[in-house]
Amino acid sequence: LMDTPLALILPAFMGTSALFTLMFTWAFRRLPEGLLDAAALDGADALRVWWSVAMPVVGPTILAVTALCFISYWGDYIDPLLYLKTPARYTLPVGLSILQQADRTRWSIVMAGAALYALPPLAVFLAAQRFFLSSRRTLWLG
Repeated sequence: LMDTPLALILPAFMGTSALFTLMFTWAFRRLPEGLLDAAALDGADALRVWWSVAMPVVGPTILAVTALCFISYWGDYIDPLLYLKTPARYTLPVGLSILQQADRTRWSIVMAGAALYALPPLAVFLAAQRFFLSSRRTLWLG
């Protein structure tokens, strides 16, 4: 997997942060026991209760973990240096560092690169915030 994009993508799906595990644990613990019991009484098996009842309720947590994971891996600097050997495959943080080291006096180019680098996380945050504000009004478990 060395020098391939998969070396950077696969760790994101392996649960690399304990914070994300804790966020899901807290979200599932807050589920009312009666909600899960009612679904079981209606004849749903454990997988159906998890998929149809629990997952929609913890949707904001799923979105928060997704947004935090994206931002965390988007700004990763060390992993591309460790796993990628071809300079053409370097990520934006590494590219910005190389750009800054190439010419220390042209800050306008580095700042333009930093502005472009900040756009995708900003878009993810704005999309997530829009969902959080709409789900906050429709779902309240007290």
